[in-house]
Amino acid sequence: MSIVLVFGGSGFVGCHVAKAFRRAGYRVYAASRSGNRSHELLQAEVIPININLNEPATFHPYIEKADIVVDATMGEGLKIVVDATIEIAKATQHKKTLLMTGGAGIYVTQPGELISERSQKKKEFVNAARIDVLLEALKSPHVKPVGFLPPIVLGEDMGRWGNAFFEYVKLHDDGSAVVDLYGDPNRKMPAIHVRDLAAAYVLAAQNINAVAGEEFVVGSDGPSHTWEEVQRRVAELMGANPAKISVKVREPANFVESFRNFSGGLNCKKIHDLLGWKAVHGDYFYELDLYYAAWKAHTAKSTH
Repeated sequence: MSIVLVFGGSGFVGCHVAKAFRRAGYRVYAASRSGNRSHELLQAEVIPININLNEPATFHPYIEKADIVVDATMGEGLKIVVDATIEIAKATQHKKTLLMTGGAGIYVTQPGELISERSQKKKEFVNAARIDVLLEALKSPHVKPVGFLPPIVLGEDMGRWGNAFFEYVKLHDDGSAVVDLYGDPNRKMPAIHVRDLAAAYVLAAQNINAVAGEEFVVGSDGPSHTWEEVQRRVAELMGANPAKISVKVREPANFVESFRNFSGGLNCKKIHDLLGWKAVHGDYFYELDLYYAAWKAHTAKSTH
């Protein structure tokens, strides 16, 4: 049985990736600093481990025995994970599969152009250094690397992405609502369901000899509606009267909002052609009611 080690295993994406690998028959370790979701992971037959990326002794032994290493830290941890995996793989001559997570929001396109692996990077963007690490790791001869570039990730508990959709609407007792709309109100922001993303990781690992060294833009079809239309729909789901919804447009106030302020469809032809992967979940606008209900239920559960 192959062993999988998922860094960021207590996070939204990492947890779902870990569970997807276990459902596919792998022995899975989910590494995190916080230990959050440990009970949930154990119920899914995933082994949670507490690590500190600043203390190699807490995670190097797990990399040594892993066949597949996944980075889903979504932060500066990628370089630590990549460097350690390549170093250990080189020393042990065990050519491990290395699956890395970037983000489609790092790329910029011309109007009407789809985001693809060939799109130009925003060099000034804060997260650009993370993508540079990913792209450099794809050249390593000591591992079998694959990079994933998803947009916003939705579904089930929604993780931090729930905030992007459902916490910018202020609802009033009279049925009116104000939407705090940051960035371009006409942008069409792509997304992917977390289970579709997790399935892509598993599929890549199962076909690693065919795709090692590749990067993949990965996402759902769409989007069909502007961000303002999405947020107005959210306000309606929260109980607002459509005739009483007002929108306040402003500039992004922080890194997270800047990251989300991108627009465009995704060109996923490469992952379709090489892996046969296609998103099961469709345009998120038409499933906002399900996403909102799931996020609300999870939020209520976490407060009890």
